[in-house]
Amino acid sequence: MIRASFLSRPALGIALALATVAGAGLVATPALAAEKQKAPAPLKLKLSKEFQAASNAVLTQWQATKKRPDVLAKQAEMKAAEQTLVAATTRRAQADAQKVYDAKQAELLALMQADTAALDGAIAKIANNDDKYQAGSIGLDMGLFANSQSLQRKGLELELQSGLVPADKVALFNYYVGKFAYGAKDYAAARTALAAATAAGYHDGEADRYHAETYFAQNDGPGGMKVLRDANELAKTQGRPASIPALQRGLKVANDVMDVNNVGYFGSELIKAQPNTENWGDTLAALRRAGRYDKYVLLDIARLADRTGSYANGSDYMEMLQIGTNLGLPREVLKTIDAGVAAGKLTKTDISVADAINQANARIKTDTAQNLLGGYDRDARLPTAKPATIVGAGDSFLSYGEPAKAEEFYKLAADKPGVDQGLVYTRMGIAQYDQGKYADAVATFGKVTGLRAPVAQVWAVQAGIKAKGG
Repeated sequence: MIRASFLSRPALGIALALATVAGAGLVATPALAAEKQKAPAPLKLKLSKEFQAASNAVLTQWQATKKRPDVLAKQAEMKAAEQTLVAATTRRAQADAQKVYDAKQAELLALMQADTAALDGAIAKIANNDDKYQAGSIGLDMGLFANSQSLQRKGLELELQSGLVPADKVALFNYYVGKFAYGAKDYAAARTALAAATAAGYHDGEADRYHAETYFAQNDGPGGMKVLRDANELAKTQGRPASIPALQRGLKVANDVMDVNNVGYFGSELIKAQPNTENWGDTLAALRRAGRYDKYVLLDIARLADRTGSYANGSDYMEMLQIGTNLGLPREVLKTIDAGVAAGKLTKTDISVADAINQANARIKTDTAQNLLGGYDRDARLPTAKPATIVGAGDSFLSYGEPAKAEEFYKLAADKPGVDQGLVYTRMGIAQYDQGKYADAVATFGKVTGLRAPVAQVWAVQAGIKAKGG
């Protein structure tokens, strides 16, 4: 099941630009009051007679409630509990602090019950849009006071329904309505609001990621990943930086649902945005898992791990040893062992490692005695050479650290009937990369289609990084 974990309840207070819509007679919180100094004058509302009487009574009662010592004391306790929650660093501490915070907020809301009930009574008397706007402003003020998502959402929804929210604040309001609806697990409403916010150009506060989470919460991986992909592509066209958390989330979901094409997309975009060892390791691990590849493709993923220094643990090194031994790649086996030992992940006294060393040394001795590379260099150039022989020549030269020769033979093989072009172009790109021909490698990786495409896509990112001097 796909789950989200980035929603923090008390951190969702909306004391920001909302003061621009404060209704007549409302007293803003300190943060809102500061914003109000920059805001236009409140709207002059024409309230219906019955609603005006009811709302005036609510306001009078609410202003008195906010000044009561017991209410202020309880609000202070809630804020202290919130600070404890924010400061908590372990799951147990966070869970314990959340319980205390929830209890304090519930106690504060209980002290406000007469006010919220009175507001509901006034809402029942709404007769026009001005009434909706005023009722929403009162509800929003109550919600801000108690940091209540449900009250804030009610207030924002009423104001949006009134049609009187300033045009430059509509997307912002929809964003918060969507976040609060998401927190209440009202995913359909959250999706509608967040889609409206992002469609109107609001992308702050991970709005697109919240939008995607409304799909993930209902186990719709493809739907959520499409939202994240579209948002990332839009950010590119608009010159905005990529959202690292959104790309990491997309990669995780793609891995969870075994969607290797989306692993390739999110992994490559993540590495472009933040090419660190952790992101490389996560991307390559997801490629291995989601691709369900055979040893030939896994070999080229392992080669990328080698070039980027992103083997995650000893088992990754051991996988390369097994593949290299099985495919007869002794030089790469020994290179991997040296890297694993240097990283503290392998020891040469380990039975499996020692056995791999012995087999690799024996294979090198045999290849040298049989003049393996010389034979391939001769046979693969013959007019009658079969595609398998030509590709084998490229593979041998690549493995033995002669990438220029390898590239030559891969080029000879690329157009031969029946050749696996995905393999040939992937390894031609690797050969070009190993020569420092990074721009050529990017172009070659771009020719890979089909099963290997996600692997080549990520290789191309690394070649592109190198091409820019990375």
